[in-house]
Amino acid sequence: MIREKISQAEIDFYFDMLAGLDCHPAFLVLVVVDDGDRVIERARATLRAIGRQGYPDWHVALLGDDPAVVLRDRLVNGIDDVRTLRDHLLNRTPDWEQRADRVLEGLDCLRGRVDVLPLGRRVQLADLAALARAGERPVFLGILAAGDELSCDALLEVSVTCGMHRDCDFFYSDEGCINPATRVVESFFKPQWSPDLLLSTNYIGRFWCASREIFERSEATVADLLNFGEFDIVLRCSEQSRGIRHVPSVLCTSTASGLDSEAGIKRSLTRAIERRGIDGEIIAGYRPGTYRLKRRLVRQDLVSIIIPTCGSKGLIKRCVDTLRKTTAYRNFEIICVDNIPSADHQWKSWLRANADKVVAIEGPFNWSYFNNRGAEAAEGQFLLFLNDDVEIIDPGWLASLIEHAQRPEVGVVGAQLLYPDWTVQHGGMFLAGLGHARHAFRHRRHDDPGYFGLALTPRNVMAVTGACLMTRRETSATYANDREKILCVDQSFSTIAVIPKSTLLMEETCTITAPAASKCREGGARLFPGLLRR
Repeated sequence: MIREKISQAEIDFYFDMLAGLDCHPAFLVLVVVDDGDRVIERARATLRAIGRQGYPDWHVALLGDDPAVVLRDRLVNGIDDVRTLRDHLLNRTPDWEQRADRVLEGLDCLRGRVDVLPLGRRVQLADLAALARAGERPVFLGILAAGDELSCDALLEVSVTCGMHRDCDFFYSDEGCINPATRVVESFFKPQWSPDLLLSTNYIGRFWCASREIFERSEATVADLLNFGEFDIVLRCSEQSRGIRHVPSVLCTSTASGLDSEAGIKRSLTRAIERRGIDGEIIAGYRPGTYRLKRRLVRQDLVSIIIPTCGSKGLIKRCVDTLRKTTAYRNFEIICVDNIPSADHQWKSWLRANADKVVAIEGPFNWSYFNNRGAEAAEGQFLLFLNDDVEIIDPGWLASLIEHAQRPEVGVVGAQLLYPDWTVQHGGMFLAGLGHARHAFRHRRHDDPGYFGLALTPRNVMAVTGACLMTRRETSATYANDREKILCVDQSFSTIAVIPKSTLLMEETCTITAPAASKCREGGARLFPGLLRR
């Protein structure tokens, strides 16, 4: 799963790149060594893997503390329960120096690169950067648990990425780890930086490292790492980062239990929202280790729900009826854009009797133009663009979208859309190639966690479908070209979120006729650039 050998020719090639980039960082890897014989053996495997690095400028610091003190504090702080405390105490090694000696036994070739930190919990993590002996060069600190193993090219890859992205100071790689959905060790190819995903689960995982300056600004201490766990440090460092970059290579295997308990993960998230001044609560996600940040609504603002319709199959009635009957958030107006054939008097009359506003447009169906006309008639602070073939099944769907649309950094919010057989139609979009966007998790069961649980976890995406798309009025804008008028989003608002908690049923392509649907698909490459994060 990871590389254990690298040729000298490859190492020379990496160093040629680093010379051209004028980038030669130093690394300090913190290895946390807990109690017990099994942990000591895993720590030895971790050190052996670090010793295989093709990049030579690294040092290791072994971290430990008085187990009784640490476990007492973790119990008092609600991070561990009594059972976890008991298991630790039954397997503890009484003396930290003795533990460190056992870890280093037979690894004499590494002793000059490994520092054993004395017991003590007041020092800041940033102060440990001096152990890297880097002089004036930049220092990056990373954290591993006993049992984690780096690939032999890990630090080479991170160094090159660092040189190519000078605006970034926090880096994380793909890894081999236990898939929470299957409980099998698999390669986890992670998404790009996703702040909403990180507030649901620690997808950053291993290997990650951050600059000494980030650790300084975070003011994180050794005590924080030992008491609150690694996730707390990741969250604090991400808050202080100038830029976060994903290294798209499997550089680490992590099969151990890690440094965070279930209670500790929730505690770290709670501490994070308190630091950030977010008004909300952390509630359980779809499985242990995942959570959802439920944000409180700042105001009960009006939502303008804009629905273009041709009256196809009478689906507009089901859409409007379930909107009014099922939706718990009541402050909304329904604006229907009427493209129903003039001869269909029945549905034209029904629309005017049941919608709050009707905007009549004749001519060929044009999704973007129709929505822009509907937005001109809207009075709401939020605009929700909705297909007429959607059925509302979840009372909380609208409030869940507003939770995120009210955030100033968010441009667009989308929902999970299901086919009538309750398989996924839309769960966010990704780029499958230049100008081609695809739906993630399409045709999976609605309760299938998907790849590493991402299908059921709030996260940031490249785009969401226009079948259910919410934005704030001030973030939307229109522009025209030679072919059509297209809804677009102000690119200064870079975050696009998909919220699986907001779930709707949808019959795809029923809003328009088949020829018009084909034309819309052909125009998709022109439409998506206005919705993609650049």
